[in-house]
Amino acid sequence: MSRTDYIAGQIAAIMPRIARTITSSFSKAHQLPPSQIFAILTLDEKGSCRFSELSESLRVAAPTVTGIIGRLAKGGFVTRVHDKEDRRAINVQLTVKGSKVAQEIRKIVKTRWFDILSGLPKSDQENYLRIVTKIHKKL
Repeated sequence: MSRTDYIAGQIAAIMPRIARTITSSFSKAHQLPPSQIFAILTLDEKGSCRFSELSESLRVAAPTVTGIIGRLAKGGFVTRVHDKEDRRAINVQLTVKGSKVAQEIRKIVKTRWFDILSGLPKSDQENYLRIVTKIHKKL
């Protein structure tokens, strides 16, 4: 086994645990499942978009997005609007309530990461940011 293979295995085991820990902190705060949280955050980043764009961004099937958006609309977090350029197309966008939740989630996530990073030396914090940024650019 190569060192890269070993490291890849370790990261594959650790990263989902980190993601679950951070996700659970805001999922519990808003009583929303992670799929809906990620949809809210994606819409907050992208703004109004078509279901197909949201499906692609979330990397889930179109029927799955339809269900997620249906539940979010029922909760008052999103609204469906006709596309201004193509009246046949339907876009989805956050409501004021959805935007507020997105900002609260981002605050919770930032606070959680602050708590995690505060326990590390400054040089490790900087190295982590540098490496994660490189990885993000490769995605």
